[in-house]
Amino acid sequence: MPEFSGFNLLDRLETKPCVVITSGNTDYAVTAFDYTVTDFLKKPVTAERFKQTLEKVREYQTTHPSARDHKNLVLKSDGKFIRLSLSEILFIESVGDYVKYVTPDKKIIVHGTLKGVEDSIKELHFRRAHRSYIVNTQYIRGFDGNALQIADYLIPVSKSHKTDMINLLKTLGKI
Repeated sequence: MPEFSGFNLLDRLETKPCVVITSGNTDYAVTAFDYTVTDFLKKPVTAERFKQTLEKVREYQTTHPSARDHKNLVLKSDGKFIRLSLSEILFIESVGDYVKYVTPDKKIIVHGTLKGVEDSIKELHFRRAHRSYIVNTQYIRGFDGNALQIADYLIPVSKSHKTDMINLLKTLGKI
């Protein structure tokens, strides 16, 4: 990142997350550990070394319960870093090679996949409603059998997700 480094980002964060730095430049390793990162991977990364790092991340998550408490996302959009509270998100939509985060007052588009997003917020109030949509179940106002009402949006529910969505809405007392 030519104008803004990962270290600059860490300086700006109030709460330090689990961080793994990957670089071909070993000069960054000393600085990385000054920031108490979880691990430093030197490129090229071998499969065995990557597995070791995953174990360190799992250990970090076990010893730091707040590490699994993902209340905010840091997104890079249009060259800027944006902090977005998960509680603000109405739904997330796949748009080709991009993901659109929709809140009541803004839309943020970032490069990525819906699958990657789904994996990172799996345990929270987000559920897949369609291959192109993940919804925040806290904002569901209605369901007509084919679409969810979230704010002023109608979000389609695919056949493959319909039964799970109905069961979830019954559990939440929304239908």
